[in-house]
Amino acid sequence: MADYQRSVDTFRFTTLGFYLAAVGLVAGNADNRAGGALLLGITAALALLEIRNRSLLRTINVRGLQIEREVWGRTGSRAYEGFFSGRHRIPPDKAVDPTAGPKPPPDESRMFGRTISRYVGYTTGFDLLFLVVALYSIYVFVRGHA
Repeated sequence: MADYQRSVDTFRFTTLGFYLAAVGLVAGNADNRAGGALLLGITAALALLEIRNRSLLRTINVRGLQIEREVWGRTGSRAYEGFFSGRHRIPPDKAVDPTAGPKPPPDESRMFGRTISRYVGYTTGFDLLFLVVALYSIYVFVRGHA
C-alpha cells in the first residue's frame, strides 16, 4: 500500500512539474485570447487529474488504515503507531476499538508566531496554484487581442 501511495504521490508531483513548465511556456506568449484559452484548458485538465489523484490517495489511506487496524492489530494504545494511522491520525471507530487513545495533535507549522498547520499542505498549494493560473488565463482571455 505504501508503494502504491508513493507512486501516486510521485506521479502527482511529476505532473505538477510538467504543468509549471507548460504554464511558463504558454504564459510567456499568452497575449491573446488563444493563449488565455489554452492556459485555462491546461489548468482545467490538470485540476481534474489532481481531483482524481486525491480520490486515489484517499482510497489508499482508508485501506491502509483498515489493514493496520484489522489485520495487524494496531488497536488500543497502539492505534496510531502504523504508517497510515500515524500519518493521517484518523481515529478508529469507537465501536471497533473503544480502547484507542486520543487523537495525537497535528504536526505544528508556525509562521510569524502563529500556528498555521491547518492551512499549510500540498493540497492547499496545488489549489492555490490552479486558482492563480486560472484567474490569470481568464484575465488574458478577456483582455486579449483577437
